[in-house]
Amino acid sequence: MATHGVFGKGKTQTTDRLCQLAGTEVRLPDSTLRKLYANKEDYVARANGRLAELIAQGWFLPEYTESIRKDIQATDIPQR
Repeated sequence: MATHGVFGKGKTQTTDRLCQLAGTEVRLPDSTLRKLYANKEDYVARANGRLAELIAQGWFLPEYTESIRKDIQATDIPQR
């Protein structure tokens, strides 16, 4: 689990475009993860449930589901 963002705005139009190609990822603190999820099983169930909702609503392509489910399963959620 992490927050995601983009690097700062470039000084020229060309570097502005480059800013859109790269991003940042900052892991959420363990204390935040413990507040959000009771345990890993809770996280996996909720993440898979939300993924199913997004697919059903047409916001996520089904062909990428397996890859995302692997990421969900690999996510480390600290114990409370």
